Amino acid sequence: MKKVILTICLSCIFCFYGFSQDNNNVEEEIELPDVTTVVSGGALTAGKDSVPDYKGVIPTIESAKVELPKLSNSDDVENISNVSNSIQNIEKSVYAEGKAGGGYPFYFLGDFSVYRTTGTSPFSINFSHESAEGFADNSAANGFFERNTFVSANKSFNLKNGKNELYGSYNSANNGLQSLSPSFVDIVYHNVSAGFSSDWKLNNNFSVYYGTNGSWFNRYNGIFLDSAISSKSYEKDSKLFDINPWLGIKWEKDNFEIDFTANYSLELNLKDSKTLLKASGSSSEESSHRGEFDLSFVWKNEVSKLKSNVAAIIGTAIGEKKDIIVPFSVGMELALPNSFSSRKISLELEGGMDSYSEKIRDLETKYKYSVATSLLTETTDWYGFGKISLPIKEFFGLRLSGEYRKTAYDNGVWWSDYSNKSSSGLYFITNNNREDFNTETEVNFVLGNVKLSGLWKAYWLDVPCCQDEHNIYATVQYQSKNTNWDLGGSISKGLGDNAEFIPNISADATFRISHSIRIAFELNDIIKLIKNETRSYANSDYVEKGGSAALLVKFQF
Repeated sequence: MKKVILTICLSCIFCFYGFSQDNNNVEEEIELPDVTTVVSGGALTAGKDSVPDYKGVIPTIESAKVELPKLSNSDDVENISNVSNSIQNIEKSVYAEGKAGGGYPFYFLGDFSVYRTTGTSPFSINFSHESAEGFADNSAANGFFERNTFVSANKSFNLKNGKNELYGSYNSANNGLQSLSPSFVDIVYHNVSAGFSSDWKLNNNFSVYYGTNGSWFNRYNGIFLDSAISSKSYEKDSKLFDINPWLGIKWEKDNFEIDFTANYSLELNLKDSKTLLKASGSSSEESSHRGEFDLSFVWKNEVSKLKSNVAAIIGTAIGEKKDIIVPFSVGMELALPNSFSSRKISLELEGGMDSYSEKIRDLETKYKYSVATSLLTETTDWYGFGKISLPIKEFFGLRLSGEYRKTAYDNGVWWSDYSNKSSSGLYFITNNNREDFNTETEVNFVLGNVKLSGLWKAYWLDVPCCQDEHNIYATVQYQSKNTNWDLGGSISKGLGDNAEFIPNISADATFRISHSIRIAFELNDIIKLIKNETRSYANSDYVEKGGSAALLVKFQF
């Protein structure tokens, strides 16, 4: 306490001498050593030896001189105010937001982000963890649990003529097998990804971009030590590495763009040889190589955009019927005047042949309780796509879209076959020829503080994995005029031969308790929550957690 009083006295003496000195003395710069304080119990106290020796920096009566800024007019005051505001804006360029909470059934969620989106050095850091244990009356000890943790970081360097970006992520997931497998207890996934990209503007309207990304993926299953049921090597675990570099060059002039890109992809089986099967249309079970050379043309103005694309794909897993695949597409986008609204009518049409290659790491985490038996081969489709968005006034919007796809060259799509479970209790990711015609109809209303939306998804030919023939969604959201609270609700229902009868009805309420903090109450799948029941996962033997209730704290700083 004595040191605090001494500090205040010395500061007062310094200010008194500064104001009283003669203006003819020579100007000097004075630097004060840092003063440290300790925050304890809400009071400020000076730590031991935290007040430095001021003898070397406090001027004597003869030499002391401090010049205050001279404000000659209101413009000077405004300039100082602008500088202060600029400093505050710089300090506020970094934001943090997230939510955390938990509920029933033994549910926990933590989701946090710190980021800066402006300036020459934006970045983002994200962390999320979500877990649920004990679905309805089923015990977590019997395998009724799921956990997922995700961490990612992104750093950009924005320069005068270009941009560099570094990024990386780690994802870990753990799903219990609900006592449905005589061989395994659970499935654990680990996926580490990283990459960089660069984009540079050159002379004569040229630009070049390049980069690479890669991933290490490991999936393994907890094994019953006394299991008498044999399992395949690809069911027990999976270890894969992939890397995907690219190089491109673009030329832009007025309304015209030409873009050429070369991509290479390598995927390796890191387990012992012969632990994976060799897929039909692939030359090896241990590795796959794929090269793609892509050339695109774009012409655009304020109203329309015309685009075309042609590519050449070669590799070791592109199918049996072609040594080279030549996908292509043509399309157009229009922004048309609208007499019903200030917003324009949007029209998009595109068609051709599409070809791409999936990664095992993506599909094994997308389709739960499923494993890939081999490295994946190319997926090639004939396709056509159309979409129109029609705004009416400022309170109504209508969007219609449709897509047709048909397998080309027998290069089918990869998804899980949930109709055929193996003896060890798992499902296999298989290759399937398809002919799809899918449509979406979406409507949006804004009536004062109330927002309404509806969506109808329909699959008229083949039905994709994990979908019903028809799926209907509707949401409503109300926000108070002072934005201090809001209420929301949603309902979804699947229609079709295998669709579940009970709709999924959910509700939420959010209340602002300070400028940056809100409290949220969420009820998910209310009917299942009341009945204390689970839902079937993708019409398989496995179930999801069903209804849940949660209390969350949301913040933004």
